[in-house]
Amino acid sequence: MDDDIRQLNEDGLLVVMAAVDPTCDFCSRAKPIWKYPAHSFVIEEANWTSRGSWHACQDCADKIDSKNYDALVQQAVALVDPDPSGMEKADLFFRIMVYKFVNARNGDPVKL
Repeated sequence: MDDDIRQLNEDGLLVVMAAVDPTCDFCSRAKPIWKYPAHSFVIEEANWTSRGSWHACQDCADKIDSKNYDALVQQAVALVDPDPSGMEKADLFFRIMVYKFVNARNGDPVKL
């Protein structure tokens, strides 16, 4: 609990971000083994912010390093499991996210 980050959001509500074991930022699997340095970025259409480095499991790291971004997006969408009416939105969000991540990267991956 000491590692929690507490701040007020734009509506004046308290937001608590608890420290948890890291997961892959792409597929949410436990125990990522790589950290990809990246600049922070925003996806304004989704009111979503990325801050700094991204963690990746080996499977996602292989997709990133081979520039197989379509497979990375497909995996993320499949794991979110939106209802059929939300598949298009989920696909678009993850495509934007991966595109922005690729452009925000600022260094080689580091083994955790």
